[in-house]
Amino acid sequence: MSLGVALVATLLNEEKALAEFLDSVLSQTRSPQEIILVDGGSRDRSCEIIREYIENGAPIRLFVEEGANRSEGRNRAIRESSQPIIAVCDAGCRLEKDWLEKIIAPLERGEADVAGGYYAPDAGNLIERAVAAATVPTAAEVNPETFLPSSRSVAFRREVWEKAGGYPEWSLVSEDTLFDLAMKKAGMRFCFVPEALVHWRQQGNFAGLFRQFYRYACSDGAAGLLFGHYRKVFLMSGWLVGLVLLAMASLRLEPEFTVVPLAVIALLALVYAGRYVLRSRKRGWDWAAALLSPVAMAVVDAAHLIGYLRGLLGRKKR
Repeated sequence: MSLGVALVATLLNEEKALAEFLDSVLSQTRSPQEIILVDGGSRDRSCEIIREYIENGAPIRLFVEEGANRSEGRNRAIRESSQPIIAVCDAGCRLEKDWLEKIIAPLERGEADVAGGYYAPDAGNLIERAVAAATVPTAAEVNPETFLPSSRSVAFRREVWEKAGGYPEWSLVSEDTLFDLAMKKAGMRFCFVPEALVHWRQQGNFAGLFRQFYRYACSDGAAGLLFGHYRKVFLMSGWLVGLVLLAMASLRLEPEFTVVPLAVIALLALVYAGRYVLRSRKRGWDWAAALLSPVAMAVVDAAHLIGYLRGLLGRKKR
């Protein structure tokens, strides 16, 4: 049964990627009944570009919500829609031509209430490839039972959004994860649709990578969401601190034994690096990206540790 679909997206200062995104939306094999975009107050030419598309006949409705975060923008777009199915993506991405057709298919067949697509990394330079190699799992690595869709590639029934209370407008970064958990709590049926493909650009420098994952971790800590990667980084940090303290104590008390904790630290560093190099190669990345991927992962782990602790501190203060 064919159902009406509203494709919604938020944006903020996306002029560089916007034309590619809009072209991919307008060339879908299944055209949505509505295309609704909410701009959070862009200071570049984003709104001007969208209005040019509208003047040329593109069936887009644009709303400007100055200062709105992504949750506020998505909720506004969904409220403005009138379709039973909502498909959500981000304006910084590029959709495959059959993305909408693929991602709404399980909903139209009545097999699921929420469908999450796969988002493949769009990586050009070496750092972008290393970041993708370290942080983006392949579709085959995704566990459909535990997968929490990102709102750069998700579709759901409108009543699901209503039952879950909409996107949490208090959360600035982890809003899609919290929304997923609210839908799961409401008893919604999820499915993973790996063939519904969105391409998204990776961070091109390590400072930006740290800021990105710091914000994720800070938001998760503030929300009390303790995922496995946070447990991993706290465990590794505990081991490292313990070994460093042991090395310092040995240096002072028994200098000849200092080599033991230092050797263990070196071995753990080698295992850490080797794990990510091998995983990157298994994912199909080139050797240069694979060899740099442990550095990218170390940046992510540092951001996880600092950001999560910062989020927990803020949570306790509240």
